[in-house]
Amino acid sequence: MTKNIFNATKKQRVGLIILFVITLLLAIFAYILTIQKERLAATNIVYEDSGEISRDTLFYFDPNELDSAGFIELGFPVRVVRNIISYRNHNGKFYNKTDLQKIYNMDSALYKRVEPYITINIQPKRVYKTQKKQKKEVIITPFNFDPNTIDSAGLAQLGLPTRTVTAIINYRNSGGVFRRSSDFAKIYNLDSTHYNILRPYIEITSYQAIETPAKVDILIELNSADTTQLKLLPGIGIGRAKRIIYHRNKLGGFCNVNQLLLDDIIPSDVYDNIVNMVYVCTDSIKTININRASLYKLKGHPYISAKQAIAIIEYRNDGEVITTTQDLEVLEVFNEEQIERLKPYINFKLFD
Repeated sequence: MTKNIFNATKKQRVGLIILFVITLLLAIFAYILTIQKERLAATNIVYEDSGEISRDTLFYFDPNELDSAGFIELGFPVRVVRNIISYRNHNGKFYNKTDLQKIYNMDSALYKRVEPYITINIQPKRVYKTQKKQKKEVIITPFNFDPNTIDSAGLAQLGLPTRTVTAIINYRNSGGVFRRSSDFAKIYNLDSTHYNILRPYIEITSYQAIETPAKVDILIELNSADTTQLKLLPGIGIGRAKRIIYHRNKLGGFCNVNQLLLDDIIPSDVYDNIVNMVYVCTDSIKTININRASLYKLKGHPYISAKQAIAIIEYRNDGEVITTTQDLEVLEVFNEEQIERLKPYINFKLFD
């Protein structure tokens, strides 16, 4: 046989070589094809970072509840899973299937494949009462009274709103004294119309006159004064001056002198000595954009509790917009007195 091969003509030898090369190439191709089939059969998954997944990995899921491992098992790329978890951590919710498609980096082919398996178990968006509370008509029924001694029942009998009665009682409990009729007008929340009706009936008989401090020719604007200026006031040292400025910065500025007393910034005896030496200019008050402020900023204000801040954020996340202070009543975490106190410190802009 070998002898026959060597005795073959040149044409026959070339033909044999070509046949050998073709046979070798076919064998190599068959080997590569076999390897490819084995690799696909072993993995049974067609995705890596592209997001394509095998039918075997699909199952029903709620995008509001599924953890990151579950999304990975479904074949979601890590970067998409990270975006979904971040969205939920920022109070984001999926109210319908198409909301999942809005996630940054979500592949449309991947969404189409998993869409039939999405189940939304979330409660429907909360419905807030749209009807605003009607303000009760206040009818003042005047009679002679001493604002230093009249009790809360008597103040209510005069027709004063509950928030005003509370402010008067708190003022007296903090050591405040009404020395003259005009002092009654300084009460926070007291409507000027109500004061004008009651003024002729105010009789201050219980206050025992005390020696009036020597008049000091000082008049200081609280929203612009520094510690050096505040220390010129009687009873105000460096510690109290810093406390006033700290509270002023937290508030965004004072809107009324009596906040020094009502917010427990200084003692009542010191307040009585300086009340006629200070005033406030409200033009410099800094307000919070209640439709844009973060949770941290909202609860950082002295007049907004953590519970109230969370209620505001949830209200906004439900697609609602706060346009007036009356909208805060809908949240049912603010009372009238708190809203009235907060009013000078908020704005309702839709954009910063």
